[in-house]
Amino acid sequence: MADRASGWHHFAMRGLAAVAVLFTLGAASACASARTVWRHPTKPEHEFYKDRSECRAIARQAVASESGAVEGIFVGFQEAQAQNDCILGRGWRQVEVPK
Repeated sequence: MADRASGWHHFAMRGLAAVAVLFTLGAASACASARTVWRHPTKPEHEFYKDRSECRAIARQAVASESGAVEGIFVGFQEAQAQNDCILGRGWRQVEVPK
């Protein structure tokens, strides 16, 4: 009976491995077919870098004044969210384009 149980375990593990491989290949092919870029209805692409830099500084300043001594991942998340909100507020949108 132990041999049968170990046989099923081996079969199940091979099945899970196959599913993981298929999922990884599917995700990789989805990534390979498109990429995400920032676009603005009236500004050229190079203006994004200026806006992003300004938004990063604004976000760091805002989060630092709110968080005080709090450090770590949560502060990084808050900064990223504040920067993203600023960029969106300036009219930039993320769009997928073919590679």
